Amino acid sequence: MSLLETRDLTAHYRDFQALFGVNTRLEEGDTLAVIGANGAGKSTYLRSITGLLPGAPWSIVFNGEPIGHLPAAEIMKRGIALVPEGRRLFPSLTVEENLQVGAYGRTGDGAWNIAGIYSLFPRLKERRHQASTTLSGGEQQMVAIGRALMSNPRVLLCDEISLGLAPIIIRDIYQALPRIKATGTSVVIVEQDIQQAMKVADRLYCFQKGRISLAGSPAAFSRDEIHHAYFGTRQ
Repeated sequence: MSLLETRDLTAHYRDFQALFGVNTRLEEGDTLAVIGANGAGKSTYLRSITGLLPGAPWSIVFNGEPIGHLPAAEIMKRGIALVPEGRRLFPSLTVEENLQVGAYGRTGDGAWNIAGIYSLFPRLKERRHQASTTLSGGEQQMVAIGRALMSNPRVLLCDEISLGLAPIIIRDIYQALPRIKATGTSVVIVEQDIQQAMKVADRLYCFQKGRISLAGSPAAFSRDEIHHAYFGTRQ
């Protein structure tokens, strides 16, 4: 049994249908990468999993239980946390206060606490009393990841965590993934950067116009196959 599955998942924004029968699976301990152009349905896929877009109960299954109908707060408590696109920190709070928000509603103990986040991202400890708005984009992204980890999730969903960041900062953030996975957290990464996604993924899904155009191990596909799945054209 997979840890997280979507089964014929559909999603709508009023009369507009954004996802069409999406089937995915995430195994325990794996990293799943979702790629695709703007508007392909990647963020909608994450919004559906986190309960921000409600759906049919069995369209999303987590640890063998249907969760497609549950509200976002309940899904978070069950062990799924989102690092949203754009980070969405609380501007009036300090770094440490933003991190502490992530532990709200957490039940039980786990691997991640304030000390653990500072060990993962040491520069946040140096800035713990600063307002989040004074940080660089990369540091804000570290806070957003740390905030999500504070709930000690079994699944961490990351929406475009490298968007707009310098290559050296992207490297630092992605180098944290093995330590995150070592605590027992499985990861779903939504990326427009194909090469970055393929470096870390155990399984790859490419979205095109709300449908899956490619699925499998990254090593199984040629550059031309991925380009066609991504853009719908041959190189």
